[in-house]
Amino acid sequence: MGLSVSLDVSHSKSFIQEIRAVMRLTLLPRSTFRESRFHYLILLDRSYSMKGEKLEMAKKGVELLVESLPNDSKVTLVSFNENVEVHNEFSEPSGVDLDELHKIKVGSGTALYKALETAFRLSKDHQLPSYVILLTDGIPSDMGCMQGIRMKFNLEKCLQVYQSLEVPENVEIISFGIGEDYSEEILKALSDRGRGYFYHVKDPSEIPERMPKLAKSQVSAKNLVVDSVSETAIRLLNYEGFPIRINALEGTTRIYGEFIIPKQYTGKLFTIKVSYEDESGERSNVVELLVESASDQGDFLRSINRDILMEYEYLKTMQGYVKSLEAKDLVEATKNLDRLREIAEQTRRTDLIQTTEELTRSMRSQDTKEALSEATRKLKYQE
Repeated sequence: MGLSVSLDVSHSKSFIQEIRAVMRLTLLPRSTFRESRFHYLILLDRSYSMKGEKLEMAKKGVELLVESLPNDSKVTLVSFNENVEVHNEFSEPSGVDLDELHKIKVGSGTALYKALETAFRLSKDHQLPSYVILLTDGIPSDMGCMQGIRMKFNLEKCLQVYQSLEVPENVEIISFGIGEDYSEEILKALSDRGRGYFYHVKDPSEIPERMPKLAKSQVSAKNLVVDSVSETAIRLLNYEGFPIRINALEGTTRIYGEFIIPKQYTGKLFTIKVSYEDESGERSNVVELLVESASDQGDFLRSINRDILMEYEYLKTMQGYVKSLEAKDLVEATKNLDRLREIAEQTRRTDLIQTTEELTRSMRSQDTKEALSEATRKLKYQE
């Protein structure tokens, strides 16, 4: 058995009025198997601002990732400035021309949207679970992101483009923002749309260390889909909505949401189905929430799981922290961080206390890019 699925809720009983309840779905690996048939589409920014150490360290990171991949993986290398060029398409790692990689030179422009469209098309053509890995140090210059005679970056317009980006179901996006001039808001939007995350890379020399860690060979589940059938709407906190698709599950993943229990409701309120593949083939797990009506106020109060409520409030506050960082409202971000600390101390949970300490260190550095990237990763990937 590669995966166990459990459901915890804050309220298991209805009452004489509607109840706002929260849930936590936990996907826990029980065993792993060898699985490496993934398609890695690497998008390398070769605009003028990447010239020098940034581009050389990015190339080195790409080389080390390719060398770390099992040979039944597939690799596509795409470089872009104002033009997009495909260097290796759907190659085995041993077939990637590393000499051609190191010959890549810089040019003008940053056609990020066109590069992503190219990657998405290639992913659809080859139909493997895919990871789009983006390395960039700048802001997009296509899709109307640069406006006026002086070609000034229009964040509001550009953000709308990337927040509505249509990402194929089999694609997850992992981004590396290099230096201080890229738009963390754009990379955050890509993370949200692409069910992934982004790293802030202050020192380009960090890239060769981080890139090989993206190689996958041992997983507990592949092609995982989480979906629901519900009598009430479930609003997810750390994912965009059902169905949730995950290419490969390696560590414990938790999915949080909130819902309404109708007054005096009795019966099955919702069902969540988790479908996936392991070494034995296709599998599925089903969990249900059965609700009964509380006999009186005491019975209702005794049924409340306050630990889940506090955990959910912690994650909800972290979401507010992320939004305040996106808005560059450091005063509000500090308030959210103080509230995270209060909740962590009330729960006495060492994992929440440690997470809060790590977020606090990022905040003290006054580096909003690092703080946002770290908080975004922690919100989605708790372990």
